[in-house]
Amino acid sequence: MRRPRARRGAAGRDGLTVFDSTGFALEDHIAFDVILELAEAAGIGDRVQLEHLPEDALNPYSFQ
Repeated sequence: MRRPRARRGAAGRDGLTVFDSTGFALEDHIAFDVILELAEAAGIGDRVQLEHLPEDALNPYSFQ
């Protein structure tokens, strides 16, 4: 009996894709904290709200 050959990678749009982004969010957060500290020390920049913190955690799209 002949076994099917193993394929390398996904073939076409319906193929399987695996993406691992472990660690990048933490690195981005730390870099942002350093930049924020430097800007505050230099007295430059304006603070703006970058994320919305909803009152209802189950409905992140509620704006009040």
